[in-house]
Amino acid sequence: MSVPALKISNLRKVYRRGTVAVDDLSLTIPEGEFFGFLGPNGAGKSTTIHCVTGIAEPTAGTIEIFGLDSVKDYREARRLVGLCPQEFNVDPFANPRQIVDWMGGYFGMPAKARKERIDMLMERFELIPHQKKQFRELSGGLKRRLANFGSAARRLRATSSGERRRCPLNVHVTPYSVSIPKIRRSMVEA
Repeated sequence: MSVPALKISNLRKVYRRGTVAVDDLSLTIPEGEFFGFLGPNGAGKSTTIHCVTGIAEPTAGTIEIFGLDSVKDYREARRLVGLCPQEFNVDPFANPRQIVDWMGGYFGMPAKARKERIDMLMERFELIPHQKKQFRELSGGLKRRLANFGSAARRLRATSSGERRRCPLNVHVTPYSVSIPKIRRSMVEA
């Protein structure tokens, strides 16, 4: 049996003022699966994602990303997660190539590998005609596509031994664009 991409066991998150945001959540997501995390406002979806991605620390329970404890092995576990946030948090004057190059560099991807990956993904995500435009000039749909592209850009990363490994867990806070079949196929193939 393979190690799941994500395993959450008895997750509990209580904020400083006593608000219980998540209470005893357990779930397992196998590698390669698409998983929708749905619920009403205030159900704890964002808090759970914050705990998975290292933005927040769980009060109790465990989160494992490909077998790595997200608290004890924070750095290694975090390197295995690509996050596509709900809000755009990029330089509005940068172009798509610059944005994705910065994202890959931030997570330790060597310059040569970033360039090769960006070239391939620009074509796959149909961003070549827009690659020199400033982010602020892109349509809403192209901005969302670029955000998806950014989480996929670092899926291949170099390890200390020079071996290339996939960054296999992509978390999309607003999964609308992943629900579009053409974009979903591009994410899987990337």
